[in-house]
Amino acid sequence: MEIIMKDEELWNEDLIDIIRNELKVDFPKLKIVKGKVLKDIFLNKNQKNSEYKLQLGFVDQDIVIYEETMDITEFHNLNNILIHKNSDDKNNMIIPKLICELKYNGITSLD
Repeated sequence: MEIIMKDEELWNEDLIDIIRNELKVDFPKLKIVKGKVLKDIFLNKNQKNSEYKLQLGFVDQDIVIYEETMDITEFHNLNNILIHKNSDDKNNMIIPKLICELKYNGITSLD
């Protein structure tokens, strides 16, 4: 299983490089990465004090094509918002134009 995971990572990186090279002339502002995008916005209830907070949930995607990000620096200072598993750049949220979920070596029933 370890070998397949490493092969999948290399395959993803190769595809990102190919897409970048194909799009860079006509769409120089596009960024293509393996990264996290906003998936969920829901209410999170604190069991201790019964207070609700908005929770922003992020999920890894194999290929994300985007031009813009949104500055969410101020969200970190608000008491009524939780930010769950954002990217390495915690102060910016990617605004995707296209998301690609890749499958390597077959599709499982969960997909």
